[in-house]
Amino acid sequence: MGSNPTLSAISKLLFLNTQKTGQPVRVPLPDFVVAALETVDKGEDYFFWTGKSLRSAVANWSRSLASVFDLAHVKHAHSHRFRDTFATGLLLGGVPIEDVSVLLGHSNTRTTAKHYSPWVKERQQKLEDRVKQAWRLTEAI
Repeated sequence: MGSNPTLSAISKLLFLNTQKTGQPVRVPLPDFVVAALETVDKGEDYFFWTGKSLRSAVANWSRSLASVFDLAHVKHAHSHRFRDTFATGLLLGGVPIEDVSVLLGHSNTRTTAKHYSPWVKERQQKLEDRVKQAWRLTEAI
């Protein structure tokens, strides 16, 4: 998602600057993720990184995850899938595309829609279903 992630265990927020735009973003983490992170050996300031060579850290984690995906027989998997899952989960959960765009560090919503258009269509279907549900409520009045 970006570079230089840090975690504030007190607030359970992930702080990062998006890689493409450098925009600062805070993302809340669920308790089970915070608990898992607290068991990991942490570098001086960062989880999963010494703070020295980001390029090496990304390459190392990408190779490790590729091995895990192979062992799990996950086809067409890559480390970026976590970002995709994050974005599509938010969109399908009803988070406005403008907010998802900010969290991904996109400079505008067109970029978000371009990369996640199949999920935006599912979101559109959910919106249509909500309108139909509202019709049923108003018919009952």
